[in-house]
Amino acid sequence: MASPAQEINLTASTQYAAYDHSKAIRDCISMATVRAPIYEPQSRSAVDIVAVIDRSGSMAGVKLNLVRKTLLFVIDQLKPCDRLCLVLYDDNVVVEFPLTLMTKENKELTKAKVEKISDRGATNLCGGLLKGMEQIIVRSSGQKAKVASVLLFTDGLANRGITGFTQIIDAMRDPIGSLAKPGVLDNARPTHAPFPFMQMQQQIPMQQAMQQVSAQPPMQMQQSPAPPLPPPPMQQAAPPLQLNQFPMQQSIPQPLSESLAIAPSGTVDFEGTVYTFGFGSDHNADLLTAISNAANGVYYFIDSTEKIAECFADCLGGLLSVVGQNMTLTIEAQPKCTIGAVHYKNKPQIEPDNKKCVVSLGDLQSEEERDIVVPINLEAMEAECMSQALIKVTLSYFNVITTLMQTTSVDLTVDRKSAAGLQPNEAVTVQLQRVRVALAMEEARKIAPVDLRRAKSMLEAAKKSLEESGVVQHKLCQALLSDLNKTIGDLRDQHSYHERGSHTIASFGQEHMAQRSKFSPSYVTTAKSAMRAQTQHLK
Repeated sequence: MASPAQEINLTASTQYAAYDHSKAIRDCISMATVRAPIYEPQSRSAVDIVAVIDRSGSMAGVKLNLVRKTLLFVIDQLKPCDRLCLVLYDDNVVVEFPLTLMTKENKELTKAKVEKISDRGATNLCGGLLKGMEQIIVRSSGQKAKVASVLLFTDGLANRGITGFTQIIDAMRDPIGSLAKPGVLDNARPTHAPFPFMQMQQQIPMQQAMQQVSAQPPMQMQQSPAPPLPPPPMQQAAPPLQLNQFPMQQSIPQPLSESLAIAPSGTVDFEGTVYTFGFGSDHNADLLTAISNAANGVYYFIDSTEKIAECFADCLGGLLSVVGQNMTLTIEAQPKCTIGAVHYKNKPQIEPDNKKCVVSLGDLQSEEERDIVVPINLEAMEAECMSQALIKVTLSYFNVITTLMQTTSVDLTVDRKSAAGLQPNEAVTVQLQRVRVALAMEEARKIAPVDLRRAKSMLEAAKKSLEESGVVQHKLCQALLSDLNKTIGDLRDQHSYHERGSHTIASFGQEHMAQRSKFSPSYVTTAKSAMRAQTQHLK
């Protein structure tokens, strides 16, 4: 039995304490809140991390130097029970070292490998990504850490191997099978076989294993010319969101068009997460967002070299503080109620009769919170009713602290009587505004490539709606307002859009929908702040 300090807390609430019984209510806005404890263990669970690094020619100089320093920092933060793998990609893809226990001896040997990373060639991004995912998939059952993640870093566009947006996401669904197909690693020299020290270092020291591998003659492969870059996919414009036409008790916008939405989170059956790091203005923000969404990770937009270490530290601090995994939220409507449109970064699964909704929440890190806004449709009642049952909410998850599967549930009720003069619940109203802003950013992101003016108008409408919401002075709403202003500024013209706008709108939209910190103080955690503070000397 877990103590309260080790359990994830589940609560539910409505925007108003009562709703008129005499008429049907189209959208009674309710909210399920999942909150992680503050957890700072003496001895945390082990982690497996695969760093997949772009070392193409454009990375030369300051960028690659800072990446090397950041990797050395990551190595220093890991404990002997943790494992690190390094995959490098240019025209080719190579595993510099496989998942390796970070003992004192191995840290020195892996640091020596990191120091020798040099720039060259083009960008086989998909090959590097799939090879990194493969390292997680092939782990033996006795060695798997509970927390595993791929960290993908790039500063440019994919121009080797698989380069198509949709094809890369499809390949992620079967990394090992995709790696065996022609055109994925055609330009890549084979990676070495797993080192013997992968078997918990019981048979051979790392240094000897590296010497054995380096002694093998390299395979000579003919370089093929770089294929031309594919043109960016055309995206049709979606109808504008009328965000300023949604009163407090009305529904949030309907689900995004399937033809426009990028791959939702959780669409890849992968026993780890994928975090993506895009540096500068030349990378494809939509692609990196889709990759991270598909594997329950986060996309980081790095606009300056000074932020390279900070972004990696933010990610690492989160990974080292995971308290819940494979979290699933099940929402069941009670009699005389149905569930409306539910939005989350993972597309919720709603049954045809709108009586049940399942939301995959992925993992939860120390101090994090997830607020799922749930519109409920209520039937009219013949008489007033105290405490009408609305929904039953159940959370199931793997507790990393206790290493046990756990389930908790809560029932949500509301009074059906005169609602005149009632004030809205501030917490629910604030989270409703967050979802509206995140959806507006997502829609604007898709429309911007073909109609920049319309995308900007959508964001301005979202800003106006937020300013008139009655909760604009709330800390989170001030952060939303600030991010809207920044994004609107970055869409002022085509040059600004391509330099920054396409990246900031993808980053902010994902951040607010997922409620996971990158740089926003709204979602920052103690673990991430502490890890970031340790990177100041790397700038």
